Amino acid sequence: RVRFKLRVVGLCGQSAEKMTQRGGEDGGREHSLSLRVMRLTMPTFGAHHQFFAESADVCGDVLQQQRIQNDDGSLLSQSLALPSNFGTIFLGDVFASYISVCNTSPYAVSNLAVKIELNAGQNRHVLLESPSSRTPALKPSCNKEFIVRHAIVEEGVHHLICTVQYTRQDGERKPLRKVFKFKVEKLFGIKQRNEFVGDRLFVELQVQNSSKSTIHIDRVTFEPIESLQYRDLNEKRRIDEEEVKDELSALGLWTLKGGHQLCYLYEISGSGIPVEKFRSIGTVGVFGITWTKSFGASSKQQFTVTLQGSTPDLGLSLSLTHCPAQVLLERPFVLQCTLVNTGATHVVPRLVFVRNKMDGIMANGVSGKDLGELPMQSSVSFPISFFPVRPGVHKINGIRVINQTNNSKTDFDNVLTVHVEENTA
Repeated sequence: RVRFKLRVVGLCGQSAEKMTQRGGEDGGREHSLSLRVMRLTMPTFGAHHQFFAESADVCGDVLQQQRIQNDDGSLLSQSLALPSNFGTIFLGDVFASYISVCNTSPYAVSNLAVKIELNAGQNRHVLLESPSSRTPALKPSCNKEFIVRHAIVEEGVHHLICTVQYTRQDGERKPLRKVFKFKVEKLFGIKQRNEFVGDRLFVELQVQNSSKSTIHIDRVTFEPIESLQYRDLNEKRRIDEEEVKDELSALGLWTLKGGHQLCYLYEISGSGIPVEKFRSIGTVGVFGITWTKSFGASSKQQFTVTLQGSTPDLGLSLSLTHCPAQVLLERPFVLQCTLVNTGATHVVPRLVFVRNKMDGIMANGVSGKDLGELPMQSSVSFPISFFPVRPGVHKINGIRVINQTNNSKTDFDNVLTVHVEENTA
């Protein structure tokens, strides 16, 4: 049992003045109503400070008893800390806001209508719409309170738009509108690495906690697209007294501290799908994370796993040999190029030179040479002429092979290092 001592230092939220980006008219001067908006957030556990005292000290007996009660290994103190600022909102969080409309005039107002909207990028969500029929009159010094909640699913700048309309005692219909701005950040930093081994794809996902607080991972899921199958290569934790040593593992929770990361590995295969088509698939599946914060608030977020930015092994290797013992500046020289098909299918390669990648040594010839059909586990050799344009040590870059069967491209850089000498003749 955990006992808490609450010390009231302020509301558990954020005042409107500190989060206002654009405001309407001053509620105390031009309006009969005042509008206050606060963000509702959970408190945090107070820091557990260890202190030691002897019985001879002032209040030593009380301090010793207090230390023994807290020294249970739970690192939980007997107090809660209320937030002192607006804080940070992350993707997947539930944004909760408290809205108070107070009649600060000495006269009653009527036909009070309230509308609360959240503008996120190009989307606008109506969180609350209270027509005037619900509040026919609001007496002096009385207020009307609302609480709105919305699950955050978009990153970037959000605007909370509060619109109030009411009728004064002289019959004039007055609008009051205020806009509050806040920013939503990513809680998780996802780094993806793809690697093809034959007809299988291995996907490694590194999940980093971008916040400063600790979260608890409840569940991690991976759902491939309909035509693919997958195998989970991550460690399975059995709920067994012999293997599970801590309570968090037994409950299925994994603690992820701020700035730390976890890695997940999956093997994906395409049954009945040609290898060329499988390697050209854009979207592989969806990776989902469900987590819990300190006070039990659960959130979920999903990420799309794609093959963009991957470095698949297309089953081709290229080498340059027979380099002359001396390479002179502005004197053409010839290297023997060998292209090997190490894949499981035949290819129809075409040799292309990417000249903007070449520096110091340029290809001396026509780009776009067809090399004919190359069966699997076979090779083809042919000469390539190069022309050195600058002296010094240079690497041969910019050799590209295009497989004409599926238009896939493989770039070969840093294939060979050549020393170009000055031509003194």
